[in-house]
Amino acid sequence: TAMRIVAVTLLTDDHDLSSFTCGAAPWQKELSDYLIENALAEQQQGLNKTHLFLDNDDTCVGYASVLAAQIETRQAKAWLPPFKKPRYAHSPALLVGRLAVRKEFQREGNGRYILEHIRHMARSADVGYRFLVLDVDHRNDALAFYEREGFSRIIEKPNQKMLKMAYDLYAEEEES
Repeated sequence: TAMRIVAVTLLTDDHDLSSFTCGAAPWQKELSDYLIENALAEQQQGLNKTHLFLDNDDTCVGYASVLAAQIETRQAKAWLPPFKKPRYAHSPALLVGRLAVRKEFQREGNGRYILEHIRHMARSADVGYRFLVLDVDHRNDALAFYEREGFSRIIEKPNQKMLKMAYDLYAEEEES
């Protein structure tokens, strides 16, 4: 089945998201509950912006909550080639706090579209972002998806529940 997203909008209290679910696993339930119960309040407090990705019927196909962040350069040293090392102690990043696709629309290219939208948003923002960063539950099968999309694991500790991953938004430009 083809990707279904036709519109992107910021979350408002006009959106009925009560039926949104991205699955039954614990991390999927957390992602669904966050959108339904907390996303709007946190957005209204200036903690993040939640973007909804809608289909022709205004059904929420997926969402992403994003916010400003930074990563320490020393964290990047393990996964960036030497010529790409940032020269400052910290580098600006756009944190993908949450990203989920509705269960019935998974594996159709919708997650890839959402990620590409976030990449474009970060590159075209009126502030600088060098990296996209996110935390992924180690049990989440999206871990392989993020790795296919070019994200690298940047902090791993034994028995760690969440893995921090990053994507260099400007790697292509530096390679050319």
